[in-house]
Amino acid sequence: MIQSARGSRSRRLRGAFLKGLERLGANSGIRHGARELIACLNELRFKALFFRRRQWPVPERHRRNRLPPSISVILPTHNAAPFVTRAIDSVLNQEGGHELELIVVDDCSEDGTPELIHQHYRSDSRVNVIVSERNGGPGAARNQALNRAKGEWIGLIDADDSWTADRLSALLPLCTAEVDVLFDNIIGYDQAAGARTGLLFPFLPERMTIAAMASASVSGSKFNFGYLKPLVRRDFLRRTQVWYPDVRISEDLLFYLEVLITGARTRTTNDGFYVYTTSVGQFSRRSSTISGTIPDDELVADLLDGLVAKYRQQLNTDEMDVISSRADRLRRLAPINRLHHNWTRGRYLAIAQQCFADRNAREQLVRALAKRLLRAGKLIAPRPPR
Repeated sequence: MIQSARGSRSRRLRGAFLKGLERLGANSGIRHGARELIACLNELRFKALFFRRRQWPVPERHRRNRLPPSISVILPTHNAAPFVTRAIDSVLNQEGGHELELIVVDDCSEDGTPELIHQHYRSDSRVNVIVSERNGGPGAARNQALNRAKGEWIGLIDADDSWTADRLSALLPLCTAEVDVLFDNIIGYDQAAGARTGLLFPFLPERMTIAAMASASVSGSKFNFGYLKPLVRRDFLRRTQVWYPDVRISEDLLFYLEVLITGARTRTTNDGFYVYTTSVGQFSRRSSTISGTIPDDELVADLLDGLVAKYRQQLNTDEMDVISSRADRLRRLAPINRLHHNWTRGRYLAIAQQCFADRNAREQLVRALAKRLLRAGKLIAPRPPR
């Protein structure tokens, strides 16, 4: 079901009904008052709006999902038509018959993503599509979905990722009354090879801490904990009023940090049930064609500093130092990350412009070319006779 983000329809319905009731109560004659009520409802087309039904039948196997869902899964999309069905199917085909709703927020796609989802899933009452009026990025899209969510728990998934079929069956039993956020491990996915590449983290801490989340590196992994996609108790977010920041990169990291700072009780499992499409495949060594994050490290660094300033009373000295250190590191690496982003996408003019303006970028480019030449030399060098 495709919806508008405005929500004006429900306000018109409530206004029409209340106005009609006031007219009914103001008339001493019941018959005359009833006529006033009906006239008001007809005037605002209340009956046509209120009794509007879907134009497609709801299959019998999904009618049970009219009960309140135990989990609301949030999926932001932007020009995701070639691959979004993989993500959606992985959520809808969960083992165990869990009550769930999938809220897809399309962020002004230009490739027909919401129409494709409507065409494929219009008969599934668990799928709701919200079409944004402006392109606001994944953080803003997730906030729209959080406003609509009804489940006890919030699940997260990106359009180019997927869940294992047993994710909810494995994780929901761990979502006890003492847990606000449940973190599971991540499985890498090589898009070019079409294969899973194993767990991204050798282990997770027993309890996720602010310092662990803010750390730029994790022992034994090329990734940090900002890549995780936990289950979050919706009531905790409602009480603390924690929302996603309005940014297009590292919004998960910033969101998790604020959740932890505001007192979330956490639990982790080393088992992995979220399948993450890595930007470069571990097997193929090729860049993913569906992972399009654009680096903006300076903005993320400023927002990390903003968290320290906002929650200075709640953070201890070590936690503030770790967050500030992460911000400083992002500022140092910003030119390098932009260079790498342009390099992997073949944007050589942008590389030339950056190298002309930034000495650090020039040095990094020389190092990268030298490594490639050394690697190529080793491959073509004749092997010594045995």
